[in-house]
Amino acid sequence: MTKRKPAAGITIRRFFVPLFFLLLPLIVFAEAFEIGDSLKGITKKIDTAAFMGTAEDGFWPEDRVSIYKYGNGAVLVSMNYYPFGLITQKDGKNIFLLDFDGDSFLDCESEFLFVPPWVVALNSTGTKDGNTFIDFLSAKFRAFNGSSEPESSPQMLSCAEKLTAAARDVQADDRFLLYADFLYGLLYTRKEYGLAANCLALTEKTASLTAESRCTWLIQALETAYKAEDTALCKTYVQELVSTGSTFAPGLYYEYLLEDNPERREKLRKKLLSEYSEHWMIKDRFK
Repeated sequence: MTKRKPAAGITIRRFFVPLFFLLLPLIVFAEAFEIGDSLKGITKKIDTAAFMGTAEDGFWPEDRVSIYKYGNGAVLVSMNYYPFGLITQKDGKNIFLLDFDGDSFLDCESEFLFVPPWVVALNSTGTKDGNTFIDFLSAKFRAFNGSSEPESSPQMLSCAEKLTAAARDVQADDRFLLYADFLYGLLYTRKEYGLAANCLALTEKTASLTAESRCTWLIQALETAYKAEDTALCKTYVQELVSTGSTFAPGLYYEYLLEDNPERREKLRKKLLSEYSEHWMIKDRFK
């Protein structure tokens, strides 16, 4: 199989593949694959693998996936001719084993198929200095810190428009970082908190965040750790959050929520009700 020449750039995304489920009855999973296995040896045989079909779902061009039958039945999944994972079974369920880091080793598993960040990176040609992404997170900061629900705010609507534009334009600036944030949201919704945290780690490592954009990153990281029931990590994040954004209401709310001392907790509650009573989170959670 001839590979397409990689482009310079970056982005992230997750999607479902309806065609894949139509193909499943044809597959007998006779070979077991595990985290840590290398794709290198497998992909050497991709030229002789039986092509099973192409699935495409979503508005990112990277969402086009070719599916090949490999060996005695495991399915090799490739994206735009870039192999990035396998489909296998675990405890009687179909599992996607993916190369998240782009080093040709399977390093994560998921019940849902998504395109790893490095695949989108190779298909993007815009700049990646982080400025566009910082503006994006700053807009989310203002939405999170407002009086109305963030989802209906003008700032979040603007963010959604930026994501849609970046998805359709491989020349968009910071496309990888915007996609990483988008994928974070999808994985968080699907309760794949470990993989959602991987997306956040990627954006933290890549972009030099300002105070506002750092607050947005921290609240997302804090909420992910909270869902994962990692109390120690939550407290680490909340300490930085209230220090970085002393008037950022979501951070102050989590400081209250994670406080163990009853007297200190009551003081924080009174402060929230007296100074931030109009904030959407306080109105919703202190009814």
